[in-house]
Amino acid sequence: GKMMRVFGQFTPHDWFEFDWRRTASLKRWLALLLITCFLFLVELGTFYLKFILWIPPSHFLCLSRLLFFLLVGGVSMREMFECLDNRTCKRFGRQSWVITAIIIIEVLIVLKFDWQTVTKPLQFHIVLVWTTIAIALVLWTIYQFWFKRFILWGQRKTIQDTKKHK
Repeated sequence: GKMMRVFGQFTPHDWFEFDWRRTASLKRWLALLLITCFLFLVELGTFYLKFILWIPPSHFLCLSRLLFFLLVGGVSMREMFECLDNRTCKRFGRQSWVITAIIIIEVLIVLKFDWQTVTKPLQFHIVLVWTTIAIALVLWTIYQFWFKRFILWGQRKTIQDTKKHK
C-alpha cells in the first residue's frame, strides 16, 4: 500500500486522451514548440552530463535520471495541457515548475563545466540544416496564423458582400 502511494505521487490524477490541436491557436502552437525544445534539452542533457561528469552509460544514475524524467515529465505534461485547455487554470502546476527548474539547472551545469565544448563552432552543414529548420518554422507559423487567416477572412468578407448585393 505504501509503495503504491509513493508511486502514485508520480502519476496523473486521472488518465484521459489529449487532443494536441497543434494549430488551434498561436499560444498552443508556441507552447508545443517550447515543449519540444525542452524535450530536446533533456535528451541533449543526457549526453552532455555523461560527458562532463565522466559517468559511464551503464551507471545507475543515467537510467534513474531518465526514469525520473519519464515519471515526472508525464505529470508535468498533464499540467501543461491543463493550463492550455482549461480557461479557469491561470498558472502551471508544481511539477511543471520543478521539471522546468531541473532542466534549466542542467543546462547551467553544462554551460559552467564545459563552456569550451559548447562554444565550439559547428560545421557549416549543421548550421545550414538548423537555420533552414528555424526559418521554415517561422515562415510556416507566419503563414498559418497571419496570412492564412487574413486570406480566409478576406474571402469570407467578399462572399458576404456579394450575397448582400444580390
